[in-house]
Amino acid sequence: MAAPAMSDEAAVRTVLARYASAYDRLDAPAAQAVWPSVDAGALTRAFEGLAEQHVTLSACTVDVRGSSARASCTGSARWAPKVGNGAVRTERRAWTFDLSRTGTGWQIESARVR
Repeated sequence: MAAPAMSDEAAVRTVLARYASAYDRLDAPAAQAVWPSVDAGALTRAFEGLAEQHVTLSACTVDVRGSSARASCTGSARWAPKVGNGAVRTERRAWTFDLSRTGTGWQIESARVR
């Protein structure tokens, strides 16, 4: 039974990597592909205000329980706004993701950042 849990954990980690990649590329449709319930319009508007962004998810712990999972990650977000002085900012962050298994894999149901 341990092998399927590892496979699920790897699949969840892949979803998290796709989330970070979408945020790095300022790509709202790619973010919505792994987080279908995200407000893509609001995310698009937020991304339009940024010149660049880089999200680093590290030290992620993943807890898979049947068809649901929770991932807790620490890391950082680095971004530069298009307006103002455009100074790059970096902040340490902590993310909590709730995910569910679908017929085709895993998807994010909610994401909280602090």
